[in-house]
Amino acid sequence: MKKIILLTVLFIFQMSTVFASVEKHVDNGVNYEMSYPIVYTKDKAAQDKINQDIYHYIAAFRNDFNAGKFLRGSFSYQVRFEDDNYISLTITDARFNPRYEHGNHDVYGVVYDKQTGRKLPLSHFLKVTVSDLQSFYRDHFYNENGKKIYGMSSLQKVSDSYYLLGNGGIALIYQPYVLTSYGEGATTIRLSAEEVDYFNRKNRDL
Repeated sequence: MKKIILLTVLFIFQMSTVFASVEKHVDNGVNYEMSYPIVYTKDKAAQDKINQDIYHYIAAFRNDFNAGKFLRGSFSYQVRFEDDNYISLTITDARFNPRYEHGNHDVYGVVYDKQTGRKLPLSHFLKVTVSDLQSFYRDHFYNENGKKIYGMSSLQKVSDSYYLLGNGGIALIYQPYVLTSYGEGATTIRLSAEEVDYFNRKNRDL
């Protein structure tokens, strides 16, 4: 019985250290809704660095709203992956202006080192070229709702916006209109751990 209790306590402790580090904050007004994260880590300096970077996205939305650059909007986030070393988020900034046919929204992927607070570039996890992706992406392409799609424009760049899928996988984010129609939303090229390993070996000298 004592062993079971000890294992349960250890499990809860592990879960709390890995998954309980993001606190949701809400700020709503007449024409806007905001849901944004405050990240907590074991290192306060790292924690402050992460939250300062996230605040840049929050401030951009608030400042543009207060300046009357859009009629109404919403700001939200998702925790895509987290372990003891990294936290991976997506931030969605959606805005509607009556001068245009429909609203506009951008999805930003950010990955932070929880030990240092550094925002990590894609190259920290993946070394890949445009030609690499051109040969792969049509079978690895998904719309904003996670449905695989095949009709898209020619891929011209490696996106610097991404999130971690877990188990070594990575999703590259492309904004609406970049590779497909607005209706598909922000789209992703999703690579498995095996594909990430292959590209990193292939491009190890980049």
